[in-house]
Amino acid sequence: MLDFCRKKWAILNKSAILLKIDPRKKSNQARKLKKMNDASNNKLLVVIYDGMTNSVFQSQVLAPLLDRMRQDQSLAITLISFERALISPLALERIVPQATGITVHQYRRPPFLGTLSLLLGGWQLGTLLKKTAYDTILARGPLAGWLVQWALERLEKKPALTVQARGLGGEEYRYAHLRGEQALMKRWYHTWRYTMLKQIEAAVYGAQKGHQDIQMLDDGGKGARPEEATKWPSRRISTPVSIEAVSPALREYLVRHFHAHPEAVYIAQRDLIAPVDKQQAAAWRERIRAQLDIPATAYVYCYSGSYKPWQCTAQTLQFFADQYVVDSAKMLLVLSGDHQAFTQELIRLQLPPACYRVLGVPAKDLLTYLAAADAGFLFREPDVMNWVSRPTKLLEYQAVGLEVVHNSTIAWLVDDRS
Repeated sequence: MLDFCRKKWAILNKSAILLKIDPRKKSNQARKLKKMNDASNNKLLVVIYDGMTNSVFQSQVLAPLLDRMRQDQSLAITLISFERALISPLALERIVPQATGITVHQYRRPPFLGTLSLLLGGWQLGTLLKKTAYDTILARGPLAGWLVQWALERLEKKPALTVQARGLGGEEYRYAHLRGEQALMKRWYHTWRYTMLKQIEAAVYGAQKGHQDIQMLDDGGKGARPEEATKWPSRRISTPVSIEAVSPALREYLVRHFHAHPEAVYIAQRDLIAPVDKQQAAAWRERIRAQLDIPATAYVYCYSGSYKPWQCTAQTLQFFADQYVVDSAKMLLVLSGDHQAFTQELIRLQLPPACYRVLGVPAKDLLTYLAAADAGFLFREPDVMNWVSRPTKLLEYQAVGLEVVHNSTIAWLVDDRS
């Protein structure tokens, strides 16, 4: 036994010499190894499934990543994007310039067939993870989260994973496609797809024992009705995950309906828009009002966004029309690319052109023009999808100090915890 131990020690000592590890310099080597480990912790992999041409990619995905790189110059970021159609190198350079230092990989996104369509992405991602080690993975949304978790199930050493919950994908789909009367086959398809999305969310956010009670909120276009508890069978994925929710209301929903662990869900902070300096906002206000011929003393309401029914644009413009009847000194500033739609509706409401301005502005100049207003409109329909949200335009309004005029359908505006 003693001879065996001596032989083993000789082998280990020889290995140590080959690895240039001097036992007398153990503390120095430990410091070097710690430094190497710290460096490896600066490799971040970001996975998105809704593409880089998404309207919020620049402000909600790219901008926070660039901010992190400015704060930590040793941080190396790789972005994996699943695209419906691959973006050309020239267009990609405009979206994510090479000068940012972010490495971008694109994969084609197949038509949605539930988890079956995610398996290909999971396999492609798994192949990459076997070649390159990442210490942290950030997945945007449940679809990206599911395929990342599936890929990690096949790795022995699993990076830390955070899934960004930016809303309720299933409920957003139900809101867009399962309201009002529909042909039988069309409604069957939308119901199936809604079910698949809810199952994926359940698997990613914490479904237990293969199923979870989830509330299906479908008013059928006839007003609210009692919630229906439905069993959603789902494959339990065991990879540990942290969940970054955009609001306390969303966190509460994930815990209550998907049984997410309360301690695993935290509120997102990196994508908040920093408040604009008051003096800078005042300078913008003066300049833009002069540019748009808006009196310095006028009280100006602002609407920023597209002309979409779910944005409650008709109700918003009607609200302003009612305010204008009471006080004709009030004005409306609309910042939107849908110039014709807004103008036609304002004409229909018989509002004089002198009381409103409708124009489109580049995204980089949006805050500058918002600063010209006093209050921002944010109306939504009563729905769980809206209740748990944290709209980008809300953050933009607040960044330049606007009062937010709303109809109490967003928890972020009525809940003191926000």
